[in-house]
Amino acid sequence: MMNLLKKLTGKIKRLFDSFKVIKVPIQNPDKSLTLITSDISIENGIVKVLEKRIFTGYEKVDFITDYTYKKDDKTEEEFLNTTLAYSSSINFAISSRT
Repeated sequence: MMNLLKKLTGKIKRLFDSFKVIKVPIQNPDKSLTLITSDISIENGIVKVLEKRIFTGYEKVDFITDYTYKKDDKTEEEFLNTTLAYSSSINFAISSRT
């Protein structure tokens, strides 16, 4: 049992020794944005929304990371609908009150 513990301890130490800590520059907050452009129209009594999003900086990195690692088995459409729908409904709810 002690031999196994020593081997595991050695492997864990080598694992941690292989990591390298680097400084990452802090990005200016105004370079990390999501620009959302929405066109809302009513056609035959149906509200239609056409939306375009442009991500920059960390916002873009976060979106790509989520898409790459959190998409699971969802189709692209399912992932985008669930990821983007929440913020869209908040924006629409806020803007529809004014």
